[in-house]
Amino acid sequence: MTDSELTTQVLTQQLSFPWEILWGPDNMLWVTERGGKISRVNPGNGQVSLLLDIADVKSVGEGGLLGMVLHPDFTNTPQVFVAYNYDKNGTYTEKIVRYTYNGGSLISR
Repeated sequence: MTDSELTTQVLTQQLSFPWEILWGPDNMLWVTERGGKISRVNPGNGQVSLLLDIADVKSVGEGGLLGMVLHPDFTNTPQVFVAYNYDKNGTYTEKIVRYTYNGGSLISR
């Protein structure tokens, strides 16, 4: 680095075990929490908007809501794919689920 100076700013402390952060095409931060929440965070003012709380997520050890990706053409195909652990008849396993973003929340198909 040259003579540049790095500064830090806390955007929010309203998250519990944030796991993944994506920069969305809407210029918002898309954040997962290991316990099953997916939110958007405004990078300008830190406002958190909860999009979905997946009750099915089973967070054990390093498990829980494991990953998220936005559709490559999200503007025209507003789909979000998430991978998470859950309890299937007493067996700890995982699945990938597709949700659709409707402008204020994520809905399953």
